[in-house]
Amino acid sequence: MDVPLKYVGVLFMKITRYEKFSKTMVKLLQEIIAEGKGLTNRYLLVGDINSPNGIIFFAPCTEEGDLERYKKSLDAIKGVEISASVITKRIIGDLCFRRFDNAYSMQAKSLETEYKIKNKEKTDYGVLKSAKTPGKEFTIDLKELK
Repeated sequence: MDVPLKYVGVLFMKITRYEKFSKTMVKLLQEIIAEGKGLTNRYLLVGDINSPNGIIFFAPCTEEGDLERYKKSLDAIKGVEISASVITKRIIGDLCFRRFDNAYSMQAKSLETEYKIKNKEKTDYGVLKSAKTPGKEFTIDLKELK
């Protein structure tokens, strides 16, 4: 299925005051795993950058104003400077457009273990419970569900 994409937005978050940044880390982790609208996750990719110290976000933009909305949602993170750019063409390769269950992400794990914040319940994709026979479980090969 094609994603109705106008462009990919790139947000660069430069950490300028680490002590302020670390105090809003929970908000950042929650922002990263927040549900996206439409067919993809909120961010296609989030990664660390070293020079300058910071984070890079790749965001799917399906309508005008999306990049500004992403930038505004990151305003709650303190001790950073945020700049934005747009990718309209690629020389080689593709970005992965998907809907990953963020309950299994490293950010969700950090929120639970380091900050003791409970996230949404994880879906068990390997074992499905039978609606007809309570207590009965069965295993299904997800590749067969095409």
